[in-house]
Amino acid sequence: MKYDKIICATDPDPDGGHIFCLMTIALAILVPDVIKQGHFYLSQIPLYAEIGKGKIFNPIWTHEELNKVKSQNKETILIKGLGQLSPWQLKICCLDEKTRKLEKVQYSEDIDKIVQLFSDVSTKRELLKS
Repeated sequence: MKYDKIICATDPDPDGGHIFCLMTIALAILVPDVIKQGHFYLSQIPLYAEIGKGKIFNPIWTHEELNKVKSQNKETILIKGLGQLSPWQLKICCLDEKTRKLEKVQYSEDIDKIVQLFSDVSTKRELLKS
């Protein structure tokens, strides 16, 4: 592999979760070794961020952090999707190794069963019976 990590970044909503699942299935079918060897990651995108004057942008990763920031009467924004973030904000959330949060995708034999669901009809029927 040319790179050590393949990072999937999607919107922090159910649609983004579906896209991530589809990407994982595609990789499991086309290049399963990427997942087996631990090179595939999900980038966690925060739902909220603290903003301020200038270039203050602090991702808020948990509800506890959100409550703390709100109790201090600091301004927050709801991050609806990756398209809402500017390039420097995206760097903080996805690219900067000091501030990003990655989750390694673990390979399991269950992925093989999921991949089989995308095969021929008779295999799907057998899997769904069990």
